[in-house]
Amino acid sequence: MELQILPSIFAADFSDIKSALQQIEKSQVNMIHYDVMDNHFVPNMSFGHQFVQQVMNATPTIKADIHLMIDLPGHYEKFLELSPAVLTVHYEASDNIVPILRHIRSKGVLAGVSLKPNTPISVLNKLKGEFDMLLIMSVEPGFSFQSFIPESLERIREARQLLGDDVIIQADGGIKRSNMKSLKEAGLNWFVMGGGFFKESNPESLLQDLML
Repeated sequence: MELQILPSIFAADFSDIKSALQQIEKSQVNMIHYDVMDNHFVPNMSFGHQFVQQVMNATPTIKADIHLMIDLPGHYEKFLELSPAVLTVHYEASDNIVPILRHIRSKGVLAGVSLKPNTPISVLNKLKGEFDMLLIMSVEPGFSFQSFIPESLERIREARQLLGDDVIIQADGGIKRSNMKSLKEAGLNWFVMGGGFFKESNPESLLQDLML
């Protein structure tokens, strides 16, 4: 399965968003990660669907991977209307996310499930076959520039063993050049990078190094 590095736009300098987008385009990645927070599900607020739409319009050749850290259901539909490549919802945000995952898939969008660090991987047993991507949070969701939780490596290995090779596994939080090789070995496909991308002196080489 193809390896991807996804810059998290939430970690960019919003006072100079144009330069951040230029940095992304220069790096030749093909997907941007959007962390949407509502200050209810997580104790922080980021941006809404209008901002996501504006960035998508400004980067038409780069796909959108939208990660919703918001209360469900009833609040995801406007992001689905943007037709991203992937729309991810949190397992913990709804008592029954299966209808939501099926709705996302019905629109031709990949459905993602995200797990907080303390949510057991075993909860996925009852969701197998209902989603296309698993997002393992390797920090507590809500804030950028946190340190990677070491136990996340074992969670990735456990998830890969449970899900096989047909499901994309993504991780978000504390990922940088120094740990991406060990994450790859654990079974990770997609690497969300916030500060690890925007504070990197040579971000265009990250994907090249990952492929080695």
